[in-house]
Order: sequence, then structure tokens, then C-alpha cells
Amino acid sequence: MLIEKPLTHKKFTALPYIARAMLCRFRALVSGQQDPFKGHTGRFSNKKLRDFIRDECGVSLAKESFWREFGPIIERVTSEIDQLDKQCLVPVAKVVARYKENETLRHEESWRVLFTGQFWNECFGEIKQYCQGLGA
Repeated sequence: MLIEKPLTHKKFTALPYIARAMLCRFRALVSGQQDPFKGHTGRFSNKKLRDFIRDECGVSLAKESFWREFGPIIERVTSEIDQLDKQCLVPVAKVVARYKENETLRHEESWRVLFTGQFWNECFGEIKQYCQGLGA
């Protein structure tokens, strides 16, 4: 079991802004847009992230030792977003797999009713159940 040190006050207060920025980045990347935090070198830019947080949230984070202080938090938030995304896609992946399994039903008219009725309801039921568990 990994035991992590508690965050300092400075890091704890920056966490919601970093999480918001990383969620905006994730949304842009998933929708096929350019990485909003990509610098002119083509790599992740601390400056662009700090500028985003300043412009969107009104909070300025010092550039001195920025990555040393906030890098592990940024990486952890990114990892958590990726894990959440994978967990939310699991029910959808199940539906797609079942759809492929039942390809032979495509030639019958009733396959649409079967697929949309049973499989999609099951899929969204799992997503709803998972999301309700997040609020608990």
C-alpha cells in the first residue's frame, strides 16, 4: 500500500485549479482539439498551464520551482482523469462487444430492438450506478 504525505497548504489550495485545468485539457484532447498546454517546442508547457489558471481562475502560481512543486500533483490528477475515463467507458465497451457477438442477428429486423432495448439500458444502468457511487 502506497502511503502518501499530506499536501502542504500551498499545494492543497492549488489542487482544484490544477484539476480544473487538467479536465479542460482532457476535454480538448478527447474532442480532437490541440493540447491547450502544448508549448512551441511541442511539449507540455508549465507557462501555458500557469497562464490558464491565472486567466480562468484568477490565481497566479509562481514559476519558480513550479514543476518540482506541482509536477507530481499534475501527473496524479492526469492519471486519475484517465482512470475515471476508462472506468466510465467499460460499460460502453461491453455493449460494443455484445453488439459484435450478436452480429448474426443483424439480418433479422428484431436485432435493433434487442440491441437498443436490452444492451443500451444495461450499459447506461451501469454508468448511472457507477456515477451514483461517486457521490457516496
